[in-house]
Amino acid sequence: MKVAVIGAGSTYTPELVSGLVREHERLAVSELVLHDIDAQRREVVGGLAKRILERQGYSGSVQLTDELDCALEGADAVLIQIRVGGQAARLRDETIPAACGCVGQETTGAGGLAKALRTVPVVLEIASRARELAATDAWIVDFTNPVGIVTRALLDQGHRAVGLCNVAITMQRWIAARLAIDPARVRVEQVGLNHLTWIRGVYVDGHDSLGDLVGAHGDALAHEIGLPRSLIESLGAIPSYYLRYFYAEREVLEEQRMTPPRAQIVAAIEHRLLELYRDRSLNEKPALLEQRGGAFYSEAAIQLLASLRSDGEDVQVVDVRNGDTLSGLAPDDVVEVPARIRSSGPVPVPQRRLAPELLGLVQHVAAYERLAAAAATTGDRDTAALALLAHPLVREWRLADGLLGRLVEPGDGAPAKPTRARPAKPQTRAATDRLVLAVDGGNFKTDLALLDGSGSLLSLVRGGRSSPHYLGVEGCVEVLQGLFGEALAQAGLDGAHPPRAATAKVMVAGADLPEELAALRSRIEVRGWTERLVVDNDTVALLRSGTDRGWGVAVVCGGGINCLGVAPDGREVRFPSLGAISGDWGGGQDVGEAALMAAARSADGRGPATVLQTTVPAHFGLAEPFDVARAVHLRELPAGRLPELTPVVFAAADGGDPVASEILLRLTDEVATFAGAALRGLDLTTTDPDVVLGGGLMRAVSPGLLERIELGVRQVSPAAKVVVARTGPIVGAALLGLDDLGADSSAAARARSELHAAFLSVERAAPRVSDGRPIVVGPRLRAVGSSTG
Repeated sequence: MKVAVIGAGSTYTPELVSGLVREHERLAVSELVLHDIDAQRREVVGGLAKRILERQGYSGSVQLTDELDCALEGADAVLIQIRVGGQAARLRDETIPAACGCVGQETTGAGGLAKALRTVPVVLEIASRARELAATDAWIVDFTNPVGIVTRALLDQGHRAVGLCNVAITMQRWIAARLAIDPARVRVEQVGLNHLTWIRGVYVDGHDSLGDLVGAHGDALAHEIGLPRSLIESLGAIPSYYLRYFYAEREVLEEQRMTPPRAQIVAAIEHRLLELYRDRSLNEKPALLEQRGGAFYSEAAIQLLASLRSDGEDVQVVDVRNGDTLSGLAPDDVVEVPARIRSSGPVPVPQRRLAPELLGLVQHVAAYERLAAAAATTGDRDTAALALLAHPLVREWRLADGLLGRLVEPGDGAPAKPTRARPAKPQTRAATDRLVLAVDGGNFKTDLALLDGSGSLLSLVRGGRSSPHYLGVEGCVEVLQGLFGEALAQAGLDGAHPPRAATAKVMVAGADLPEELAALRSRIEVRGWTERLVVDNDTVALLRSGTDRGWGVAVVCGGGINCLGVAPDGREVRFPSLGAISGDWGGGQDVGEAALMAAARSADGRGPATVLQTTVPAHFGLAEPFDVARAVHLRELPAGRLPELTPVVFAAADGGDPVASEILLRLTDEVATFAGAALRGLDLTTTDPDVVLGGGLMRAVSPGLLERIELGVRQVSPAAKVVVARTGPIVGAALLGLDDLGADSSAAARARSELHAAFLSVERAAPRVSDGRPIVVGPRLRAVGSSTG
C-alpha cells in the first residue's frame, strides 16, 4: 500500500516511519511519500527517515517531495500532520491570550481558534486534492491540531476522515507501566471532546480497575495530569491534562506569567533535534524526541491504519461523529470516544450518559467548536468572534472581540483576518457583462448565487421553497425575484441601473415536464434578469456539480426523487418524476410517510414493533402515531412536514431498528433502480460512467447503504463510479453558467471552491428556510499561511 505523510518535515516523522517498518506484518507499506513545502526540513527529516528505514530493512520505496499531487496520487492512506505558520504562529497563539489575561495554549481557548482559522482551509484543500487523486477507499488520518475542529471540517465536507490524538494511548501506556503489565492488557474508556476528555474506566483483562488504580497510584496520577488527587476521586474519572486549563485556570495563568511559553521550549527542542537529524551517522530516533511531545503517536497511527485497512474490529479511541453516542450532544458533533475500527469506518462504542459536571463543560466547548469550524471554513469574522464568546476560557464580549483582532490581524507572519464579505462598490454595466446568475430552487429551500466571469463568488443567498409544484409558476418567480434583488444588493450591484446577467442557469425541482419548463422560462424572460436563460430541472445541475465529464447519470434524493442520464453523444434519459403516479418512490416525503405508516401499524398491532412508534410522534411533540395522522388529516399539521422524519428514520436504523432499516433499504434500492434504468436506456452498461448521487438523503446515508447502492449500480454497469455530491446543485448551476461563457478550468475550480464553502456555511445556518427571509453568505476569504509539520 501507498502511504502519504503530509507535513513530513515534522520532527515526529522519524518515530512514525520507524513504527511503520516495525509493524510491517500488520501494515504492509510498499510505497512511502514524505511531503512538506519546507525544503530544508523536508531534506533533513526525510534524510533521517530514509536512514532509519534502511537500517530496519525496509524494502519499499521512499520519496521526498514538495508536490502535493505526487504525494496523493494513488495513496491508500493520507496522514496529515501540518503546522500552518510554524512555531512562530504557535508563539502568538500562546502569548497574545496570556497578555490579555486568558490561558495561552495552542489548541485550547483563543489560541486554538487562531490555529483553527489558519489551519482548516489548508487541510480542506489537501483533502480536496486527495479526493480527486488518492484511492477511492483511502482514509485521511488527521493528527493536525486542533484535531476535533479540523476533523469536523473534514467530515462536514464529506471526506473519508478520522481524527487521532495521542492522549488516550499515552495514558494507557502510563497505566500499564505503573501496573507493570503488558499494555495490550489495558483498555481505557476515554470520552469527551478532543483535548477535553476523561477516563471513566480502566479495564485490565476486561475488568474495570479504575478504583484500584486511583487507590494505589492516585498521587502519581495527580502529578501526571497536574490536578489534585481529591478532584480525581470526586469526579470518579481521570481528567486529561488538558482539563487543567479549565479546572485550574487561575493557577495556569500565574504559571504562564512566570515561565517561558511552551512554544519557545518546543522551538528550542526542535532546533536541537534538527541538528541531530543532520548527522548522517544517525539512523534511529534520538532520545530527545521524547521531550518534543506526541509520545506513542506512531503506535496510535499504525494501529489505526492497520485496522482501517484490515477490518480489525479492535477498539481504539478516535475522533468521530457523535451520532447518539454521548447523550446531550448533537449528532454531528465530533467526539473523542472508543470506537470499533472497521474498513468502512470507526463505529463508536455505546457510552453511558456523561455526569452533569462533565456534560455541562462538554456542551459548552462543543458549541464553541461548531462555531470555530464554521468560522474557519467560511472566513466569517463575526462567527469567529461568537466562537470566542462561547468558549469558557474567554466568555466576555469585549475580550473576545479584542483577542480576535490581535490574533488574526495581518502582519508579522500572522494569517489574514477572516471577515464577512462586504458589498463591493457599485459597478458599471460594462464591468458586469460576464455576470453569472445561478439558481437551485427546491422543495424546501432555494439558493441563488452571483459570480463573475473569473469564477469568483459575489454573493450567495438562501430563501424558502420555490418549487412550482407547491407555489405555482408565478409564486416560484416571485421567490426568485426577491432573492435576485438581495443577491445584487449584497454584491454591490443594486445601483440606479441594476445589471443584467450575461447568462442565467435556473435549475428548479418540480419543473419536470416540457410545458412546465416553458411556462417558467417565459415568466422569467419578461423580468429581464439575463441576456441568456436556461431553465431546467435541478438534476441537471447535480450532474454538473458531481462530474466534469459532461455526461453520466445523476439521481437527486431530497424532498422528492429524480434521475437524469446523459450519454457522451448527448442523448438523454429523463423520467416524469411526478411521484407515485409516475412510479416514483424515495424522496423525503415518501420516507416520512413510510415512517408514519410503520409507527401507526406498530401501535395497533398490524405491523411489527418499531421504535418509530414513539420517536415519530415525539418529533412533533405528540404522544401517539394516531395523533400525528389525525393532525395531518385535519390539516393541523401540514403534510409537507413529514419529510422532517427522515433523520428520525436514520437514527432509528442506526440504533438497529429493523423496520427503519427496511425503509432505508428500500430507499437505496430505488436509487440503484433509477440509476440502472438510465444506464440501460443510454447503453452505458459497458462504459465507465459517473453516477452522481445528491440531495440531503444521499448525503446522510451510511457507508453500508452507499455500498448497497454501488452494488446495485455495478450489477448494471460494472465499471460505473458512484459519487456522492457533498455540495448542492447550486455549484453545478454556477459551473454550467461558466461553461456557457467559455470560462477556463481555473475559473471553474475557483467557483467550485468558493461556492462550496459558502454553501456549507449557509447549510449549517439554515438547512431549510420556512419564513421566506433570505440568509446571506458572501465569498469565502481564506486565512493564509505556510505549512510545515
